[in-house]
Amino acid sequence: MKAYKFRRFLRILLLSILLLVGAAILEETPQSESFTLKGKRLGISMALKGYRLKDMNHNVGYSFEMLKEFSTASECMDKISLQSDNDESILPLFIPEDSIDIVVVPLSRLSRIRGIHERKMDSVMMFADSSVLALTGEIQLPDSVSMPTNILDSVSLSLPLADSTVWVVRKADEGLLKEINLWMATFTPGKEHKALIERFTPNYNPYVRALTGDTYKTLSPYDNLFKKYAAQIGWDWRMLTALVWKESAFRIEAISPKGAEGLMQMIPTTASKFSADNMLDPEENLKAATAYLKKLTEMFEPYAADSMELMKFALAGYNAGEGRIKDCIALAESKGMPTSTWLEVEAVFPYLREDSILEDENVRLGKFQGYETMEYIREMQSLYWSLCLIAPGQSWQGQLSTRTSRE
Repeated sequence: MKAYKFRRFLRILLLSILLLVGAAILEETPQSESFTLKGKRLGISMALKGYRLKDMNHNVGYSFEMLKEFSTASECMDKISLQSDNDESILPLFIPEDSIDIVVVPLSRLSRIRGIHERKMDSVMMFADSSVLALTGEIQLPDSVSMPTNILDSVSLSLPLADSTVWVVRKADEGLLKEINLWMATFTPGKEHKALIERFTPNYNPYVRALTGDTYKTLSPYDNLFKKYAAQIGWDWRMLTALVWKESAFRIEAISPKGAEGLMQMIPTTASKFSADNMLDPEENLKAATAYLKKLTEMFEPYAADSMELMKFALAGYNAGEGRIKDCIALAESKGMPTSTWLEVEAVFPYLREDSILEDENVRLGKFQGYETMEYIREMQSLYWSLCLIAPGQSWQGQLSTRTSRE
């Protein structure tokens, strides 16, 4: 452990020295007075799918925040996306239709990218959307695409960052590269950058932390956002933290097999109803998700016995879809069964598993097994209490509405 910490310290020290030297060189390098990023829009792609760093548990989140910091400092706008195919990571720089100016790439993948590109130049027909459409044995490129023979000789690399990535730009974009490197050289030695590294380095697993018996002031890289949006829906922020851990383990790059994206695993069609476009952006994702949770809370408030039960109804709706839970309640009421607690609603699930339910006019969405949703609610409660153990404070009942009985 001591050797590991020493190696990490040495790595950070060497990187800091490199950045300081780089800053001195860049400041002495003449720059075109006419070049500025102010008001411009940068297309940025992160080729980090599946990339994990030993000593930084949330490296994609770190890269995203670094890009946002650069955009803010440069007074430019950005559109940040996550690439689905890392093998083609640098190619969008040479495809005008993609409007990509910067690609974030792990240093360890640069040699692999060179090899892949050289093989494709021998065997792949590629079109302007950068997708591989057919193996032909020869290159046939549209006029809008100009591919160099050696792709890495046609790009420039930024200074390396703490997550062992570099920002790649076209070699012709000298002004952009100088802006990037000068900002990196001045920002990374400072306290703000150190705080970013500290945010995205820890293992935040609530169960692992609970086993230690220790308490923690920080539960995630996004505590401030969780507190902000939990307050807007009247939740204990630890419950919202538990939900995000359950959905994505605090990874902004998470994408489910069903197409749910980001911190809160929002389906893009659902997110668009709440004016959210970029599910990679942690705040945009969280804002849309909590707006949806607020809608669910208001929808199920007439049924729930108290605040804790209302939370379970909202979580069930978030997991299974509001229509499924409305079916459960409607069926229970038609049978004269109570619906004021989640356990009472669960009692109707066996009826929803029968083929005969397809003919019941109270059920609009057909059969529903319910096992996944039952387990989801149980795990959410377990996660919440684990977080309460490691971050003691006012309980859920004290944080939420004082309404305690069904009206």
